[in-house]
Amino acid sequence: NPENLVPLIMDSREEVLSMPPIINSELTRLTPGVRDIFIDVTGTDLKAIWYALEIISSALAERGGEISTLDILYPDGRNIETPRHEPEEMEVDLDFIRSIVGLNLSEDDVVMQLLRARLDAEFSDGKVRVLIPGYRSDFLHPIDVAEEVSITLGLNKIGYELPKNVMTVGRPHPVEKVSRKVRTVMIGLGYQEVLNYIMTSRASLFHAVGREEREVVEISNPVSESYSVLRDALFPGLLAFLANNTHVRYPQKVFEIGDVVLIDERLENKTRDERRVAAAYADDSVGFEDIYSHLKVLFENLSYRIELEPRKERPFIEGRCASVLREGEEVGVIGEIDPEVLLNLGITVPVAIFEVALKVPGKEPLT
Repeated sequence: NPENLVPLIMDSREEVLSMPPIINSELTRLTPGVRDIFIDVTGTDLKAIWYALEIISSALAERGGEISTLDILYPDGRNIETPRHEPEEMEVDLDFIRSIVGLNLSEDDVVMQLLRARLDAEFSDGKVRVLIPGYRSDFLHPIDVAEEVSITLGLNKIGYELPKNVMTVGRPHPVEKVSRKVRTVMIGLGYQEVLNYIMTSRASLFHAVGREEREVVEISNPVSESYSVLRDALFPGLLAFLANNTHVRYPQKVFEIGDVVLIDERLENKTRDERRVAAAYADDSVGFEDIYSHLKVLFENLSYRIELEPRKERPFIEGRCASVLREGEEVGVIGEIDPEVLLNLGITVPVAIFEVALKVPGKEPLT
């Protein structure tokens, strides 16, 4: 049965030299004092193994080794002598090199720089003919020849000019600027920042924290069930963090600034990212008013006024939950977590949280 056969490399005495790509034989073990070495390179890409053999044999030759060739007879009748040690030829227009380097180089200049890169070169009919050694597997395109000229010439000697009409000066994205400001305010309020993965599990996102299930972005081929969906909210991660740190002294105040991924059928890819900040406050006597005072301080530092509107949603205590409105637009939620949910998580003290978006679709981000 051909499926049970394995490839072997054998010598004229029918001694096994190697079983590629698994292992070499004991017969070919290298020991101190060995002077004759047989090198075999096997693979599924002929060009790739040629380059590998050229690099290995050239390195040994550079250290004083004498390289002998070997004829390889393939089943299709081809007979190839390896290693080849034959340079590949590439022709490149002088104008192309000039356009890439950005200097009006002469033919002699280009040849000189290529010789400095240990590449034989000569000019003919406006083109430079470059002989590329077999061990230089990094030459794939004429752009690589221009790169060699740039390197040997010295990149610091090449002037620069900002592209016109396509160049912009880099600056922080508005969402990143507001994220930094929010981070500073939250730390000033005594909160500790945590970072959770944007990938999570449906159980962690909904069941563990008592949320009602909703449509979220799912991974089609998750490596682990623990990372099978993209989060649509930050606060479940904060509750999980508190549940894992019940041994730490209270009060505990944690926050996270990060992206959530929401389904949005209006967009081409049917989803959108939204930058949010969420905070959780856990202590023996914490309540809605405590977390609200911190939310109010946050928005005052951002020069925005907020309003609250009663809201009923799991896992918040009914009557202790509200929607957060900015300029009449709902941007988040605030409330106290249901004690039953906390007990299921192993948390024995009250917890109040808020979660608000820092960028609302169709509006400028907070500043």
